[in-house]
Amino acid sequence: MELRKWTSNQLEVLHGLSSEQIGTQSTLRFSSNETIKALGIAWEPEANCLRFDSQICSREGPHTKRTVLSDIAKLFDPLGLIASVIVRAKILMQELWSLSCDWDDLVPDPINSKWEKYHRELVKISEHRVDRYAFLPDAVIQLHTFADASQSAYGACTYARCEHAKGSVRIQLLASKSRASASYFWSDSAVTLHWLKSPPNVWPTFVANRVSDIQHNTNGCQWRHIPGAENPADLVSRGLSVENFLASNLWSNGPVWLAQSQQHWPSSTPPSVPEEEFKRRTTVAAIQASVSVNPWFLRWSSYKTLLHVVAYCLHFLNNTRSKARTQSSAPAQPASSTLTVTDLNTAKTLLLRLVQEDAYAEEIRQLQKGNTVSRQPSIRRMNSFLDPERVLRVGGHLNLSQLPYQAKHPALIPANHSFSRLITEHYRRKLLHGGGRLLLSTIREEFWPPRSRKLVQSIVRNCFRCTRLNPIPAQQQIGELPVQRIIPSRPFSITGVDYAGPLYLRPIHKRAASAKAYLCVFVCLSTKAVHLELVRFVHSSLFMCPAKVHRSPWSTYAYPF
Repeated sequence: MELRKWTSNQLEVLHGLSSEQIGTQSTLRFSSNETIKALGIAWEPEANCLRFDSQICSREGPHTKRTVLSDIAKLFDPLGLIASVIVRAKILMQELWSLSCDWDDLVPDPINSKWEKYHRELVKISEHRVDRYAFLPDAVIQLHTFADASQSAYGACTYARCEHAKGSVRIQLLASKSRASASYFWSDSAVTLHWLKSPPNVWPTFVANRVSDIQHNTNGCQWRHIPGAENPADLVSRGLSVENFLASNLWSNGPVWLAQSQQHWPSSTPPSVPEEEFKRRTTVAAIQASVSVNPWFLRWSSYKTLLHVVAYCLHFLNNTRSKARTQSSAPAQPASSTLTVTDLNTAKTLLLRLVQEDAYAEEIRQLQKGNTVSRQPSIRRMNSFLDPERVLRVGGHLNLSQLPYQAKHPALIPANHSFSRLITEHYRRKLLHGGGRLLLSTIREEFWPPRSRKLVQSIVRNCFRCTRLNPIPAQQQIGELPVQRIIPSRPFSITGVDYAGPLYLRPIHKRAASAKAYLCVFVCLSTKAVHLELVRFVHSSLFMCPAKVHRSPWSTYAYPF
């Protein structure tokens, strides 16, 4: 494939090419105001600048939503060099969408007059020129991006600031990407700059998602504040008429101070903003009161081990004290190293007092002062009291029963305490992994944990041994029914036959032997109706025939072999 339409802003480059291969009209000189389309934009090679021509033709007759959108689509500006002009047409289209009119309906008069005025002004856009080359050779390049938003549109524009070593500075609205030594982002919204300084998770979801994207894409760049009157992106978000656009130096070259040294730039610190405008994320925290646990209950994972350790400690203390008392008066008796039932009961009482001190300290102090329990309604309804050993027990209505004392008044323990879980697991093993109801009733013969059903259910469900020994049986797949069972037919036209028995008939004479008989069952495969016939036994090697009894109209003889 031979490349054609070669064009350059220097005619020397085109020497040696034939006229068919050149895109300009002449190879010797440029024609006056000669333009060439480059990526949809008019390019003047002689001046090496870009120009925008209005492609909207004047229409005869009224405008409709379809014609307006068609004209807006002809405004081709891929680099956004005249975005502040095109955005006015897009804002008019937004107003048409809000009216919910059909495509071929006439545009309302207010919008039609705005569109006619915009159409007449758009012809002057061809006077606007943009230099194709935006930089200076051997210069330090900086990118400055300005952003703004209004109720109608968002706007952002990027300028290249080229500072030559000799001190000359050039500001140019960018039309393409290029390497830069540093990038600066400017916004006139103090709230937005405060959002960008904080992590995204402190803002509402809508703001957090956009702050996260901006921080990710502008990582390592500086965000600074600029007054709204000096923000060129404000022209994009609100729009400009063509006349004001051609006269706007702010849009073409950016703010005046951008051509000066950095000490003349606006301060990077945004003004203070009221706290209510930040719209911080509302955090709802669900606080669950947890019971403080004594370290003794976290050290051992078995109730039996814990009970014996505490019993041995108490036994050692008692032996040491008794040895100290008898050492001066009489020879000491050899201390016993075997635990007794009394030692285990004393250790259990001490553990109960430690557990209740973790969960019911305030209630115990109220009862010791002779007051009623008013903090927890669940304890107050149980008519709880302190026994002589200062253990909190349930009052109840079994005081006159013949049950043991600990069954009539079980010790009160919290269900969410580690000790309660040790107790439940201990009885679970003691009952050889019995069911939940048996486990709960056995625990309540000595202890009473309020709302203990969830605790018991969790331990039963999480028991690995019970899960292995209680597998889910395999389910037999449902088979297909035969054709005779699913096709409608007359009753007993398709019949299944079977026998039941044997039955023994009462003999006519007292000395005669009982006659053996069977019951012949006829089942209609279509209606599920059943007919019964009594069949007497003739000879096991011959056959069986129906007995001589009264039969219904559906009765038949059966002679199966």
